[in-house]
Amino acid sequence: PDPLKPLGLSTCACILAAITPDGDEEAVVRPYTPISTNRDIGTFDLLIKAYPDGKASSAITSLEVGSNKVSFLHIPPNVKIQYPFDQPKFIGMIAGGTGITPMMQALHALLGE
Repeated sequence: PDPLKPLGLSTCACILAAITPDGDEEAVVRPYTPISTNRDIGTFDLLIKAYPDGKASSAITSLEVGSNKVSFLHIPPNVKIQYPFDQPKFIGMIAGGTGITPMMQALHALLGE
C-alpha cells in the first residue's frame, strides 16, 4: 500500500493476494477481506487461517515479517453491495468460516471504528 494513504476499500470489499509457493511455478491467487479500517494509513491487516493443504494460506502464513513475496490487487468486482449503515436500532449477526472477516468490516462501519 501507499505509505501515505489508507487502503480505501468499501465495507466488506476484498483484495486479491497472489503468492508463488516454494517449489511451484505458478502463483496462487486468493481473495482476502482486510480486518483493518480505512483509518489505518499505509498498512492493512489480514486474518488468514492456515490450512495444512492450503497452497496460498500455508505459503502466506509461513512468511517472515517484512517479506515481499505476496502481491495484492483490488478489482471492482470484489466490492459488495453497500448497506446504508444509518443508526440501526437492532442488529443480529451470525458469521462463520469465510464470513468472519466481512462481518468484522461491517462491525467497524456500524460502530464507527
